[in-house]
Amino acid sequence: MRSSYLIFVLLLILVAGLCTAGCTTSTPQAVPPATTPAIPVAAAPGNNPMVPAPDMKGTWISDDGTVYLLADGIQTMGAGKNTWVVTSQDGRVISGYKTFLQGGIPANQTFAGIFDPDGKTLSFIDQPGGWAKGTLTDADTLYIGMMNPGDKAKTSAAMAIAMTLHRQKTP
Repeated sequence: MRSSYLIFVLLLILVAGLCTAGCTTSTPQAVPPATTPAIPVAAAPGNNPMVPAPDMKGTWISDDGTVYLLADGIQTMGAGKNTWVVTSQDGRVISGYKTFLQGGIPANQTFAGIFDPDGKTLSFIDQPGGWAKGTLTDADTLYIGMMNPGDKAKTSAAMAIAMTLHRQKTP
């Protein structure tokens, strides 16, 4: 009888465990979709994701500018005449060459640039590895801020250049 009592208690514990150990979450119910429509938001002025890039082809010449050479100190000098010629444009990407005097010797370097989505700001890289940021202040005026880290052999100093280029009108 003792063994049947023990079996009865074990069965009772087993049944109680099964009753309380069932599913602890309720059956998921279908949730109806939201009835509030999305509200369209107009782009803020100047915040358009992709303003078309203006035509940049042509010859651009500086009328001013300053070079800051960083060596043992900072030396400041005029940038002299810089001519940038945009020979090709494929949508937001432009390319061409620039000419200027470097230590009294004519220099010619290729460059490529790409417009930011605002259609006014450009990022440039040139043949020796310098880079620049440009801003169109109007259709024919381009402000350029250039940086060139120089080289490790110290044959050229690091420099920063600020200048304004104007597109030349063809007769």
